Amino acid sequence: MKRFFASALICLALTSCILLPNNRIMSRGDSALDKGANAFEHADYTLALDLLAPEAHSGNSDAQYMIGLIYLYGLTGDQNSFLAQQNLTEAALNDHYAAQEVLALMYENRFHPLYNPVEAYRWFKLISDRDGRYTDRATALYAFIRSKGLATAANTPPPVIETHNHGIDFNSMFPLR
Repeated sequence: MKRFFASALICLALTSCILLPNNRIMSRGDSALDKGANAFEHADYTLALDLLAPEAHSGNSDAQYMIGLIYLYGLTGDQNSFLAQQNLTEAALNDHYAAQEVLALMYENRFHPLYNPVEAYRWFKLISDRDGRYTDRATALYAFIRSKGLATAANTPPPVIETHNHGIDFNSMFPLR
């Protein structure tokens, strides 16, 4: 009889774990940023994107960074390198160190659609001035850039360009071959 009640109690406990709603995503904090970060940590990227978008548009660098990662790796299904670059650049310009690292590594990758060794050098130089871990990479990239005749472009700051994309998804206009 004790065995029956013990097994019934275990079955009831396991069933309640399955049937109860999962509220852990909404339990972290009250702000949209906290809820979005929690959804991102629990791999609910669609919800994270919905919650973090208003925060990113208002200039929150953490939200911009997470949205940039979602688009960069296609965590909601479709990869969008344009929106990833846009959000990561905004976060990086707001001194978000991880976004600066991701941009430097993204621009350095020859197989990425946004490969740009000059931009990679600029970001590696910026983060190596702060940290020092990427000094060797910045030096190697500068040697490569100098061998291609782009040293003056690497040492001049990029021009400020106003972009007006009006929500156009450039990845769908120019798909990969």
